Amino acid sequence: TPTITLVSDEEGPAGTEVEVKGTGFGDGEKITIYFDGEEVELVSTITANDLGTWTGKFVVPPASQGDHDITADGGYTDEDDVDAATFTVMPGISVSPTNGKVGTEVVVKGSGFRESERNIEILFDSRTVKSGITADSDGIFQTTVLVPNATMGTHDIGAKGQYTSSGSVDEVEFEVEPTITIEPLSGNVGTEITVSAAGLPANSAVTVTYDTTTKGTGTTSSDGTLAAITFAATHTQTAHTADHQVCVVFDSTTLTEIFVMESTAPAKPTLRSPLSGTRIGLLGKQTPTLSWSVTEDPSGVSYGLQISATPDFSQILISKSGLVAQGSAIIVSSSGPEMTYTLSEAEALPFGTYYWRVKAVDGAMNDSGWSASNTFKVGLLPTWAIIVVIVLAAILVAALIYVLIIRDRVGLYD
Repeated sequence: TPTITLVSDEEGPAGTEVEVKGTGFGDGEKITIYFDGEEVELVSTITANDLGTWTGKFVVPPASQGDHDITADGGYTDEDDVDAATFTVMPGISVSPTNGKVGTEVVVKGSGFRESERNIEILFDSRTVKSGITADSDGIFQTTVLVPNATMGTHDIGAKGQYTSSGSVDEVEFEVEPTITIEPLSGNVGTEITVSAAGLPANSAVTVTYDTTTKGTGTTSSDGTLAAITFAATHTQTAHTADHQVCVVFDSTTLTEIFVMESTAPAKPTLRSPLSGTRIGLLGKQTPTLSWSVTEDPSGVSYGLQISATPDFSQILISKSGLVAQGSAIIVSSSGPEMTYTLSEAEALPFGTYYWRVKAVDGAMNDSGWSASNTFKVGLLPTWAIIVVIVLAAILVAALIYVLIIRDRVGLYD
């Protein structure tokens, strides 16, 4: 009589790879294996030898808890003529993925539970994380759970049901990975950044840094959670830098996220006064007051100013940076607020034609580029011309005096 026996274990959950042996089959028969009358997929093709003996493997399909028949047939052997083997399906679960951070969605598939078993619960380290699950008529279920707050490392996911104890279900290991969260992920200078972390070791000292500067410290809770630490975003680099590292440091581990600084340049200022062609003062050096429109930017704005003796700004006489619109530097005109800068006595300009321009730079070092330039003139005449005029005037006055004296003397002798 054709007979099937189990070579491997006689019980296990769905998904178990089972090795079976057949005897009493026909020489060279190609073998098909059935599980409760349903054909199963073989690990590899099975062919009986000249003695009618064969071995092969298959994977237990999803099935309800209890005993199930394994039979086979071939080209000459009928399934009904084969003495069946019995495999006992035990409850079991599979988990995907098997690693991730706190909050990861995990798919849990169960099989080998009782038909239509109710009140199935998913356990994480023996704590219920989901309940109210019902298996189908084959003892199968599928659900999703979110990884709860837990410390870094290995944890166990299990299940139990109305009739199935947690001890009868082999637990599956899940590796919790540490993670940090920053809110928001982008912004401007001054944006409030909130940093939190989960999946860290329990009761560990933690340091939070921004661009390598410490912004706060804390200690994780018993479940590896770091309470929120808040600070304002800054930009200390001399050139615009978009990506800024936010780090959580604990033990010998550093977790990094990126805060993206805004990269929008402020608008170019509009020059207001003096207008092109304006003449300032008559004689001597002058200290004009220059004004331009105020530019708004969420990261704050400072201004750069250049005064040149040439229109291409190849001979820059005065260059200022970091000018801030505050206090007496602000005036309000009919066209809106204006920023002003008055040259100091040390910066006083002699007679000549000058060209000036302004740019805006925000707190994140986004540069507007230079505005169009305006020109202004200082004084009526250069110093040397004034001296010449004075000398000539003095000579003229002296000549007039001389003529008058001579005339008086001539009149006297007459």
